[in-house]
Amino acid sequence: MKIFLVRHPQTIANQEKIIYGKRDYPYTQAGEKQIKSILDFFSMKARSDGVKIVTSPAIRAVNLANQIGKLFKQEPSMDEGLGEMNFGIFEGLTLEEAKEKYPLAYDDFLYRFETSSIPEGESYKAFQERIKSFIMSMPEQDEWIFVTHGAVIREMLEQILELKAGDSWKFSINNGTIVELEKKKQGFLVQQIIQPK
Repeated sequence: MKIFLVRHPQTIANQEKIIYGKRDYPYTQAGEKQIKSILDFFSMKARSDGVKIVTSPAIRAVNLANQIGKLFKQEPSMDEGLGEMNFGIFEGLTLEEAKEKYPLAYDDFLYRFETSSIPEGESYKAFQERIKSFIMSMPEQDEWIFVTHGAVIREMLEQILELKAGDSWKFSINNGTIVELEKKKQGFLVQQIIQPK
C-alpha cells in the first residue's frame, strides 16, 4: 500500500504569515506554479484503478484535489478528518498580531503546544485524536492520495511512522510538498519527499 500526502499550494495567508485553519484564502502565483508541479508528478502515475483520492473540505485543498482527480478520472471524496486544525481566536491574525492581542494564549500555544487548548478553537489533543481516528478508519487500498494541510501531514507522519511528538518537524513540509509512504514488512517507510519547484 502507498500513501501520498499532499500539502495544498501556497495561499496569500501562507505568504503573509497569517494563522488560519478553517478560513480560506486564494492561491498566490507561486501556489499556481505548485499546482502544475504536483499535476506533473501525478500525471506520470495516473491510472483509474486502485487509487483513492480524499481531500480536506477546505477550498484550497479541494481545488487541487479536483484537478488531481481529473488525471485519475475520479471525483475525490471529502473528509473532515483531513481538515486543518481550528486555530480559534488566532484565526486571521498574523503571528505578531496574535502575540500582541493574546499574549498568554499565544505563549501557551507556542511553548506548551501538546497541552494547550486555543480559546474557541481545537486543542492539540482533540486534533491528535481526530487524525488518529481518520487513520484507523482507512480501509485497505492499493494507493491513497490525501490532499490536506501542513499540521495534518505532520501529525499523520508521527502516527503512521510511530515517531515521537514533534519529530515530524525534522521534515520540510512546504506548500505543495508531496510525501510518498509505502507499507513494507517492517511498517511504513518514507519513499520520497518531493518539494515544489
